[in-house]
Amino acid sequence: MKYLKILLFPFSIIYWAITALRNKMYDTGFYGSTDFDLPVISVGNLSTGGTGKTPLIEYLINLLIENETVGVLSRGYRRKTNGFFLSPNSPDPKIIGDEPALLKWKNPQIEVAVGEERVMAIALLVGANPDLSVILLDDAFQHRAARPWISIITTTYQLPFWKDKILPIGNLREAKSGFKRANIIIVTNCPKTLSLEEKTDIKKTMNTLENQYVLFSSIEYEIPFLLSNPSIKISLNSALNVLLFAGIGNPEMLKSHVQSKVKSLKWLGFSDHHWYSDRDIFKIEADSKEDDIKRIILTTEKDAIRFYEYMPLLKKEGIEIYVLPMKMQFLANDGILFDKLLKESIAYFKEK
Repeated sequence: MKYLKILLFPFSIIYWAITALRNKMYDTGFYGSTDFDLPVISVGNLSTGGTGKTPLIEYLINLLIENETVGVLSRGYRRKTNGFFLSPNSPDPKIIGDEPALLKWKNPQIEVAVGEERVMAIALLVGANPDLSVILLDDAFQHRAARPWISIITTTYQLPFWKDKILPIGNLREAKSGFKRANIIIVTNCPKTLSLEEKTDIKKTMNTLENQYVLFSSIEYEIPFLLSNPSIKISLNSALNVLLFAGIGNPEMLKSHVQSKVKSLKWLGFSDHHWYSDRDIFKIEADSKEDDIKRIILTTEKDAIRFYEYMPLLKKEGIEIYVLPMKMQFLANDGILFDKLLKESIAYFKEK
């Protein structure tokens, strides 16, 4: 690995130079950014892979939906289509991507759309839904043509951006200094026992600007439900043998949580945003019965949304898959502060 990083180092320098030049063009005004007539909240990160953006989008929806008409715009990563699409009430992940489909599935009352060109897509989304009062932009921190009213980035406690390297040596999409464009930085996947002293050390290490907020959150796992009948639930306990499968960017916390709750855990990993096939389904079933041990099959909500087209096959073969819901939870009083910041900022936008 050490020698591979040495070989990749020149490419990392080139990548850094290209992204730094692009950011400089925006910073100096050579490239323009578009403002909007309603508050746009961007949720993004500096790195590739899972840093907790989707749970934060869900948190924002739940926070704002009572007083705002919310729209969500994503690029629809790994979808099978191109261009702008509004999600129907029965979202198809192949058309809009798995994460946007999951958001629409869990929040049918909101508008969800996908589009690579964010400025044009925002205009189309507002044109189709004139009553929208807030737009949440998913994974848009590097898409600087659209200027957000509030910019939030997430970074994991396990591999924060200040300990990472730029692509292809590490996972960073741009230089670490890019974090200065964010209004709020959320350190995700933190242990719930994170001490005040460690929080203070993290803030000092980050060296934030005076007008930036650093907040901390963890993941809260809920009771699994049966994919074919969500009213049927099962609590993870020490008598269960579990086959856990997922295609997500950062599965370690998920695996650790399930392992701590059950008698035995067998893990089956797929690539992030993996599109499942009949063959995958039969492998999952076979692995669940390996060694003559009966295991319940468990997966994530993001993976489950990609299984709805296979419901007839699952029913025919008698394959039961349980889904483990999760949500973001702020530590200590950070949630109170976050909610206050968001609501006051949106109110200020409307008054100005």
